[in-house]
Amino acid sequence: VGISEGDQRIWCPWPERELGRARLSMEELNARPAPRCLKSHWTMSHHMAVRGRGKVIFIMRNALDVAVSYFHHHLDMPRLMDFDGDWSDFFALFEAGDLGSG
Repeated sequence: VGISEGDQRIWCPWPERELGRARLSMEELNARPAPRCLKSHWTMSHHMAVRGRGKVIFIMRNALDVAVSYFHHHLDMPRLMDFDGDWSDFFALFEAGDLGSG
């Protein structure tokens, strides 16, 4: 039995997600019962800066998989992402590090 996307967000929230939902405050995160889970797109250095007793599982994706996913994300939201091109245009921007958050 799988967990629905809505249930995943309740059980393991994504605090920095802003599109369509309010952010969770630190107070709300701290009030959650242990063990706590959250997912994020923060870099490893952000997690290491707040080291304490908690544990971090850091998962990295294959760079090509990231590029393809990010390309489709840009195509799905053209007004937000300000991109109107094809894969070769996108990949050149991705490779050069000229995309937001990249």
